[in-house]
Order: sequence, then C-alpha cells, then structure tokens
Amino acid sequence: MMPFVLYPPRTAARCTFKEHHGDEFVVVLSGEVELRFPDRVERLAAGDSAYFRGGVPHYLRSLGPEPAEVLAVITAPPAN
Repeated sequence: MMPFVLYPPRTAARCTFKEHHGDEFVVVLSGEVELRFPDRVERLAAGDSAYFRGGVPHYLRSLGPEPAEVLAVITAPPAN
C-alpha cells in the first residue's frame, strides 16, 4: 500500500483525470472535495471517504477557499 496526503487544486483547469493500477481509498481530513469520474461526481466533506478502482479515470478538486486535505491509500499492483 502507498498512503499519502494530498491537497487537491481548487481550479478545475489544474485537474486532469488520472488512472493507475490497484484500488484507491480516500478520506477527507479537512475541507470539502469533488471526486469526479467520467460518468458521475461525488461531493465529500471532512470525515467522508470513498473506495474505488484506480483504473477508473478520476480526479479530486478542492471546493472551499482553502485546499482540502485528503489522505489517499493506493494498493500496490499484484506481484508477478
């Protein structure tokens, strides 16, 4: 697993869809974010979490005046 803290940008122009191997689990530590997928958008506030496949294109964007703080944990791809 790869845990890390991120501070998503506030402007949509700085957001690009990403995809990767493994699954992803995010917890919003502070602030509010938009979790966007090609076919839907979820709004998450402090204390909310989401779990999804990393291969699905996605991005996070902060919605408040200050960047949100998000803990993300990505599973490593299976060993060969």
